[in-house]
Amino acid sequence: METDYITIKHGPRFEGLPSTIGMFGAIGCIIYGSWLLGEDVISALVMYFIAIVCAFIFLDFRGVDIDFKRSRIRQYRNMLMIRHGKWEKLSDFNKVSLTLEQFKTMSTSSLISQSFNSKTHDSYFVILEGEEGIIPFEIGEYESHSAAKSTMKSLAEKLNLPCEDLYGERKKKAAKVRSGRKKR
Repeated sequence: METDYITIKHGPRFEGLPSTIGMFGAIGCIIYGSWLLGEDVISALVMYFIAIVCAFIFLDFRGVDIDFKRSRIRQYRNMLMIRHGKWEKLSDFNKVSLTLEQFKTMSTSSLISQSFNSKTHDSYFVILEGEEGIIPFEIGEYESHSAAKSTMKSLAEKLNLPCEDLYGERKKKAAKVRSGRKKR
């Protein structure tokens, strides 16, 4: 095996209560530190340091770690440069899948004007699936089908598991139905 450990980074998420508190804490500490700067430089520097700590909490970095040596996987959150998350056994999973989820979103202006115009946003998810009763494990969310498909195939190869592109299957069936309509 090429490597004993793989990390798939998803970057900052900016969601959840800790992230919100971190954002407001960082802004508040920068403002208060700037106000203190003329009077007490040491206190201002302390406030700037606290602002940096709050910024790391606000960013809320996430990803997936796969440890082949110990045959385990986890989704992690990286706060203050420390990763934490619950490890799960790789042996619980027997297939890598790709699915499509469509989300409807509304802008703030459409909510205020009560026009309720929504936009559909496609997200492609790569997941590990197991037997009945095993909760699927989300590897990642991707904006394009090709990126998700590439990750799915690479992961299936590294884990020596079968893979299934559920979106691709659905797309092929829809194309077949459309081509059948054209012939009539």
